[in-house]
Amino acid sequence: MLIRSPKNRKNKMKFKPLKKQLTTTLVLGILISSFIATILFYSYEYIDDNYLLSNKISSNYSHHLFNKFDKFIKKDGISTNDYEKLQNWNKGSKNTISLLYIFKNDRMCYYSHYALSSYEKYDKKAIENLSDTSLDLVKKYNIQKETMRFSDGYADVYIEADISDYLKAIILVFIFIIWLSIILLIFTNRLKREINYINELSNQVDNMKSTDLDEEFTVIGNNEISNLAKTLNLMKNNIIEKEKTEKELRQAQEKLITGMAHDIRTPMTSILNYAEILRKTNDDTKLSPFIEKIIEKVNDLHTLSDQMFEYFFISGKNIPRNFEISLIEHSLGDYLSELYALLEYENFIVNADDLIFIDEKIKISSDFLARINNNIFSNIIKYADKSKPVYIYSIYENMEYKVFISNTISNNVFKIKGSKIGVNNIKFMMQHMDGYCTDEQNLKNNTYTIMLAFKIQK
Repeated sequence: MLIRSPKNRKNKMKFKPLKKQLTTTLVLGILISSFIATILFYSYEYIDDNYLLSNKISSNYSHHLFNKFDKFIKKDGISTNDYEKLQNWNKGSKNTISLLYIFKNDRMCYYSHYALSSYEKYDKKAIENLSDTSLDLVKKYNIQKETMRFSDGYADVYIEADISDYLKAIILVFIFIIWLSIILLIFTNRLKREINYINELSNQVDNMKSTDLDEEFTVIGNNEISNLAKTLNLMKNNIIEKEKTEKELRQAQEKLITGMAHDIRTPMTSILNYAEILRKTNDDTKLSPFIEKIIEKVNDLHTLSDQMFEYFFISGKNIPRNFEISLIEHSLGDYLSELYALLEYENFIVNADDLIFIDEKIKISSDFLARINNNIFSNIIKYADKSKPVYIYSIYENMEYKVFISNTISNNVFKIKGSKIGVNNIKFMMQHMDGYCTDEQNLKNNTYTIMLAFKIQK
């Protein structure tokens, strides 16, 4: 059974879970909003008790009820004896009418609290017995009165509106909205802070992807997100340390290779000089082929060391930055013309009839083009059959300008195994110029073709 050490448990609980922090924020929001809601409710109760807020609003609302009742009796021709119709109207407004009295000549004709469902059960005598008492009450409590014209004559109508329940309900709804809004405000504000923090970390990750490793990831708070920021900082520092180590190793490797190339060149030059002396002074025809082989092999080693040196030069910190966008004829014309002239000087037959420059732009580096030109020229000198033409032609397709250089392979090449370092160097340099390179050897026709493709730049 795996047992975690107390140290591991302690490290695991370094931060407070975000879920717990958000729950705490929510509870805090509920407590704060409940406190504010309680203050608002008791403030309303205090104002209502001391300033008779409900009574004042009810008094104003009574005028509305008088107008409504007046329209009702005029429209339907109501008399003071239409108890059932009066009762139905009163029921329709029962939530806002506390009392409704109708007196005609100081005799009570209708009392809202003496409600019966049918006219036959209505006890007129009981209403008449309440007249004197009720009249004293409405006068004592100063209930609002208006004289209205019924179908059977004028009568005094007393109405006391009571909308305190409605008002309290509205206040409670208003307080609930405030209560909920405060909770949401506190919770969403905390949530917004965390989202903004995540966005900030995301932007910093994007900056790190663009090789900007100097910026530290911001650590805010003590939860999973801040723990992620700490982990990202640790990862960034590891990347920096790894890159530093790789850079030191690469520099050491470059130093070693360049040193070896230099050290190899010195004895090779001496061997080549001695071989040339032997060639000039040798009278033994049997030794001549061996001397020629020595000279040939030394030249191969010299070319190989040059290519190795070039590879580490172009793949290291010495990559040129002088890239430019230029017209095809201006950027490639000089180099292809130079290649044409050099091959003719070496007694090659060159056919460039199908080399056509178009009016488009490509990305080039003068330093890279010079090196590519030199590599292609060296390969042709070394491997091509001088009795067969070298073809230089171009094709424009799929927004790419392609230059093909094709030659017939010399029969002597099959005795030599090429290292392909020079071609790989060309491919590497073409990639940096937003292009690519392919090479193909056709054994059937005994030809070799290298293609340089440049993407058209807008």
